[in-house]
This record gives sequence, C-alpha cells and structure tokens, in this order.
Amino acid sequence: PIEVPFNDVELLKEPLNTIDWQQVRIQADIAAMQGITSNPYFIQEFDRISKTVEQVRERAAIISVEFADALVKELKGE
Repeated sequence: PIEVPFNDVELLKEPLNTIDWQQVRIQADIAAMQGITSNPYFIQEFDRISKTVEQVRERAAIISVEFADALVKELKGE
C-alpha cells in the first residue's frame, strides 16, 4: 500500500465523469496510425492497391480514424 500525507491530497469537488471524447479520439487515432504504419501487412496491402505514396498515406489515415472512431464508440457504450 502507498501512504500519502493528507496535505498532499487534493480533494476534487467536481465529478470526474467529464471525459474529453475528442481528446480520447485523437489519442486513439495516433495509436492506430502507429500500429498501422509499423505493420508490414497493412503497408503491403495499401501499397498493392494504391498508385501513389500519397494514396498509401491517405488510406493509412482513413483506416486509423475509423479504428479510433470504433474504439470511442465502444468506450462510450454506444
């Protein structure tokens, strides 16, 4: 167990259920993009169906956002 002196404890008067879902979405998008771009399978598939490097980047971004949106939806219980 961790012991903390009472003077070091901050008592919050507001409820902690205020979640910034946009920030959660951004963090999830960043994590998804990192996972996708570090996965050779995704990159090979994007490269196979894309004609330019820009299209590969766009596909990776689109898929990352879709993953992030799905995660936020699940976390919200929707």
